[in-house]
Amino acid sequence: MFRGKMRAFVILALSLMLAAAPVVAETTVEQRLADLETVRTGLEEGHYDLFALVTPDEWQASLEAAAEKLRDENLDDRMACYAIIELVASLGDAHTQAWFTGGNAQGDIRALPLQTGLFADGLYLLATTEPYAQYLGMEITAIEGVPMNEVFARLTPLISYDNETRLQTQLAGNIADAEALRYVGILDDASQAEVTFTDAKGEEHTATVEALVGEEMYLTQFAFLERQAVPAAEQPSAIYEFSDYGGALWIGYYSCAEDPEHPMADFVQEVEQAIADGSYTKVCVDLRYNGGGNSAVLEPLIDRLAALREEMGFEVYALIGENTFSSAVMNAAQLKTRAGATLVGRPTGGSANHYGELQSFELDHLPLTVYYSTKYFEMLPGYPAGSLQPDIEVERTLEDYVSGKDCEMEAVLAD
Repeated sequence: MFRGKMRAFVILALSLMLAAAPVVAETTVEQRLADLETVRTGLEEGHYDLFALVTPDEWQASLEAAAEKLRDENLDDRMACYAIIELVASLGDAHTQAWFTGGNAQGDIRALPLQTGLFADGLYLLATTEPYAQYLGMEITAIEGVPMNEVFARLTPLISYDNETRLQTQLAGNIADAEALRYVGILDDASQAEVTFTDAKGEEHTATVEALVGEEMYLTQFAFLERQAVPAAEQPSAIYEFSDYGGALWIGYYSCAEDPEHPMADFVQEVEQAIADGSYTKVCVDLRYNGGGNSAVLEPLIDRLAALREEMGFEVYALIGENTFSSAVMNAAQLKTRAGATLVGRPTGGSANHYGELQSFELDHLPLTVYYSTKYFEMLPGYPAGSLQPDIEVERTLEDYVSGKDCEMEAVLAD
């Protein structure tokens, strides 16, 4: 379970949202417009503050644009779904989004077998099916001859995001979504795509990549880019754990949730004992791979670290990055403000102050569920809009990934 989750950290990116929608009958224009009205009323009545990030006029314009698309009788149901996905994304709230109901169900959605890693030096192929294994480790530079910056620009309206880090992370995953590529006009046919790869020498290689359909995405064997080593932080064995890392105490926290077989209260006592036994001068909480949940779970540890820091004089660090989202961002902010933590890594995928605490509703005709925020979380009053920024920024390259270097922990040790 956790090993698979960690692959997502580098955007090994046939995401759950791409997982598949059920096959549906074609809807009528009237049914689609009825669904559009459901979206409008549901969001206007349910969202905490619908017009915080867009004006009423902008929202109305987006509604009218969606309605115009849905009135096209030649538009198939899949593309009609993306029209509504685009509409909801226009609100600029990362937590408010529409996606196919039952995202893990088997169906007929098509995805390219391209699992990618977004690094400081480009977007690279990290895993794929055997016919394309020769391109592992190469940079993906174009799809259907369209350069990746243009591909990203066209896909951007489909992404629910409220900061640039979240956008880039989601885009890197969504290049596998052949249906989305068809919706934005890059593909005429979602069954395949011509992909351009550029090797380390700068030479281009082009391959026609066949899309996987439905359950093929789960059953097909993938080949992975070979690595010299895999950092311990990418191989968790529990929701939370700790170990010695080069003389610092490293605490991994992978989901904002309580382990029923290992209560947080017990874990806090174990960490306290480890700090005492090890005479540590640096204690590091790793939130790089934590997508959120219940922010309150970690608070007892945060408060205990704050008290122990005052008593024993060690330094507290928190590791953050593009996959730190929602409640994990809150915990990072709490570590900074309450335990004096130095933030190390890259800007977070979630925003420091953001909307959340989701509710949802399903549409009657198109197979979509709409999720929307019902609360605003202000963890750092006055903090600029967007990602929580690291105090020590650490970039990572493909070379670091292949070598297995944990750049953030190395930065902690060097500080």
